[in-house]
Amino acid sequence: MRGSLRVLALSAIAGMVIVSAVPAQAEPASVSAATAPPTVTIPITMGKAPLSDGANGLVRIRLGSGKPFLVMLDTGSVGLRVFPGGWSGDVSGGFATAPFSIGGVKTTENIKFQVAPTTSKYISAWRLQGVFGILGVGVGRSPLTNPLALLPRQLGQRWSIHFVRTPASDPQRQGALVLGAVVPGNAQATFPLTSQGTAANGVRYWADHKAQACWTVGRTVNTCVDTWFDSGFHLTRVKGSAFADVPTTSRSGVVRTGTPVTMSAPGAAFSVWSFRAGQTLSRNVIEVFSNKGRSSINTGNVPYFDYTVTYDVNRGFISLSNGKQASS
Repeated sequence: MRGSLRVLALSAIAGMVIVSAVPAQAEPASVSAATAPPTVTIPITMGKAPLSDGANGLVRIRLGSGKPFLVMLDTGSVGLRVFPGGWSGDVSGGFATAPFSIGGVKTTENIKFQVAPTTSKYISAWRLQGVFGILGVGVGRSPLTNPLALLPRQLGQRWSIHFVRTPASDPQRQGALVLGAVVPGNAQATFPLTSQGTAANGVRYWADHKAQACWTVGRTVNTCVDTWFDSGFHLTRVKGSAFADVPTTSRSGVVRTGTPVTMSAPGAAFSVWSFRAGQTLSRNVIEVFSNKGRSSINTGNVPYFDYTVTYDVNRGFISLSNGKQASS
């Protein structure tokens, strides 16, 4: 999803997500805090985003005793936003409160979530595909809480996300959201996050849009900048004067096909991620705005396909590791 479309959706909600019909899946038995297993694996269905050629990951959640429904999994926002049809309970001022569960695991307290009072073109397109919300699992400070952080014990302290590209020959191939995931010892890179304090309910906030990573785009000098790992965005967006000399096409701001891109952790002797710019969203499209503010990069969701991305909200870091996170 292009960032402007997500902003449009979230703005529409604040102002008061390809798949065809996805078959319902049996809801696992309920898991309590006392019986929480070491890990729980949630299947991620990959879907084509509305109004875009990008791909998004979809997971199934439940609010209260209602039927499970699909939402788009988005690390670029925080908190649950529900589209019309996803919630039929009482709403006060555009917000509601209810128990939240995913993969049979229920939060330790009810969550507050936002309910869309109207339907934008973007929201309508998601609803036609059977998707009824955006599950924001970013870990930054926000008026809403990331519901994953309220799951019991280690399930609410660590999780990993891995997307897959679904070829026509295997449309049922799925990614995975692993609750309680442990970073493997051979992780390719770890990015510490700066604390943004702690909420009244004990959830820790971290500046996930300011992870420090070092980049080269084309012949630019290796530069360490604020980096945002964003699973809901479909391209890599580069901002700031440090990238003024990046070669672009006649299409405004789009980096020329074939331009090499590398990313590494600060102080690392090797690049953890490298690719060449291209024209396929959720794979290799890069956009440059060299005259807009402080230098920074939004990775888009490509790293979630190329790596397993693990979040630790207890210690405050994001890590990248090869392959799909094991479920136990």
